[in-house]
Amino acid sequence: MTESFTKAWNAEYVFLKPYRDFAYAALDWAKHGICGRGVLLDLVDFYTEGGSKELPYDPCATHAIHVADLEACAKKQGVEFRQGDILLLRVGFINKYNTTTNEIRAALGSKPETLLVSPLS
Repeated sequence: MTESFTKAWNAEYVFLKPYRDFAYAALDWAKHGICGRGVLLDLVDFYTEGGSKELPYDPCATHAIHVADLEACAKKQGVEFRQGDILLLRVGFINKYNTTTNEIRAALGSKPETLLVSPLS
């Protein structure tokens, strides 16, 4: 089996692993609802070191978050991933959205995506 990236769910990039005879397990799950252990990685806290530094990216601009950073964040938070986990990321979008202008908010609706999880470091 190979791993791949695909566009799904409102043009967001989603990392998917083929599962048994199904093309992509996550897409199959979404047809029937998803239930599992949620794992939250707080990338805002990770990158800003608890608020003492600025985010190294604009949450409203397209940017990559590398797998190595996700793994380092998980390690810092004491998170151990298990098969079937549902990964949730706090990347700072909501705070940026709530503190920006109406013009910028309106422009966000025309963007195809703002986040890409990249396997490259």
